[in-house]
Amino acid sequence: MFGKTLSMPDDLIPEFLQLATGFSEVKKALFLKDISAGTNPMTLKKHIAKNIISQ
Repeated sequence: MFGKTLSMPDDLIPEFLQLATGFSEVKKALFLKDISAGTNPMTLKKHIAKNIISQ
């Protein structure tokens, strides 16, 4: 599951944050802000993947 999350298209990051993670709303908002600021998408995908496999 970790690898599949890393291979998702960058434009699906906001949807994965909302639908597949257990992050708080504040943390989700910070990640979305990071996306807008130009953070490397792979960094965010790794956070999402770690959250998904820990559930």
